[in-house]
Amino acid sequence: MTSIAFSKNCSGFSEIISILGKFAHSDIIRQIEYLKVENTILRSKLGRRIKTTKSEKRRLIKYGKPLKNSLKELISIASYSTFRRWIRIQEDLTKSNPKVGRPRITTEEIRQLIIQMASDNNWGYTRILGELKKLRIKSFSRNTVRNILIEYGFDPAPKRGKDTWNDFIHRHFETLWACDFFTKTVWTILGPKTFYVLFFINVSTRKVFIAGLTQNPTQEWVIDHTKAIAHIFETDKESDIILIRDGDKKFSKEFNTALKEYEVNVFQIPFRSPNMN
Repeated sequence: MTSIAFSKNCSGFSEIISILGKFAHSDIIRQIEYLKVENTILRSKLGRRIKTTKSEKRRLIKYGKPLKNSLKELISIASYSTFRRWIRIQEDLTKSNPKVGRPRITTEEIRQLIIQMASDNNWGYTRILGELKKLRIKSFSRNTVRNILIEYGFDPAPKRGKDTWNDFIHRHFETLWACDFFTKTVWTILGPKTFYVLFFINVSTRKVFIAGLTQNPTQEWVIDHTKAIAHIFETDKESDIILIRDGDKKFSKEFNTALKEYEVNVFQIPFRSPNMN
């Protein structure tokens, strides 16, 4: 009799747990909906793009990646395509920086890797040697790489330029930007004054954005005013964002680094190449 009573009590207890579970689930859903609304309101108050650190991006990826497509309805700190680009960048870094202690690569495996690089990319021995060093493979000399290419019938120093500028433009057209300065002379009571205007243009849409104007465009001024309008680079496209610039000293290495934080890849065009700008 005792065991029967215990069994019934267990059944009733399970029903209570089930009911409580449903209430708890419903309450969690309401909490999530509230947090989504609150987050949307807070985000709108900022009025501009939120700059996230590398550490913050790693945390967002850690908890956002398992949500898969459902994240589209939740994410507000950046666009979903930007979040996907964060993941790709993280995966690329992981591939290019293998963990210490990996299995030793044999000589034959390195030879096959060299052949694959030459076959897939039309690289010469100098470029291949550089790529091997990135993989921490330093046992092969320049002459060794060159001889391997010759042995397998590859040109050790193929001519460059097969990928034309038009090919580059076409490949990145949807997410291609350019920046430059133009000047405007203004007559004042103290005489003519020259102002430098920093602008950015989206190659695809032809929209122009003015970052600022000044009589003294220093490198620091360029960086500060570029960061102030960095939200213009937000896109739903999956392709990488490319910004081309000339060799003007006002566009410094720090300028390139600053834009890298916004997932913008800066390309400097060769000297005296007006048709490329």
